Amino acid sequence: MSVTPNEVTTVQPAIDNAKGKVLTLGCGMGYFAYMASLKNDVDSITIIELEQDVIDLFQNNILPQFEHKEKINVIKADAIEFMKNVKDGEYDYCFADIWLSVADIEPYLLVKEVSRRLKKTKIDYWIEDCFASYLSNYVWVEMMKSFSISNHIDVPDTDSGLSEADLRLSNYIHRLMKKVEIKMPEDLDYYLTPKNIIKFINTSKTTFNIT
Repeated sequence: MSVTPNEVTTVQPAIDNAKGKVLTLGCGMGYFAYMASLKNDVDSITIIELEQDVIDLFQNNILPQFEHKEKINVIKADAIEFMKNVKDGEYDYCFADIWLSVADIEPYLLVKEVSRRLKKTKIDYWIEDCFASYLSNYVWVEMMKSFSISNHIDVPDTDSGLSEADLRLSNYIHRLMKKVEIKMPEDLDYYLTPKNIIKFINTSKTTFNIT
């Protein structure tokens, strides 16, 4: 939770896209909320934050400095549980940012999954391109496994030594890619391209399960 040059740069697309009734998952230091509140085409910003310490810091020290604090509403709730009850079109725009880095990929996948039913709300996910690049490694391993099996090639157990989180992610990619057929060299490039991985996740009915 900080305002660094990297975060300022990576949040800018979300600020540009924010309009109307805005929902943001995660408060942080309030940078996105502040910058979005300055826009004339942003009517309101609802912040979903679970940690009371963060809420107290924001409301007591940061929010009073906002030029348009009247636009801000803070709700203490779990972001994923909150999204389950959001009606389609209730918000015009949503910015999801409840993770610290690309290592926190499970919350990203869970928020993406629970938000899939929302068609009238534009949703952006912080550092989504980085998540997709990270997932491309798992996609590559899955491709190599499938190639080896289909050609009766013995390969070392790639799951040995992986953490539980890595195993869950590996299993998810395995299920995601189960019906994919690689027939041409360009198919490799397609499924390893980050933007296509995001598109594939968006259109797939495969669910991510952390249990």
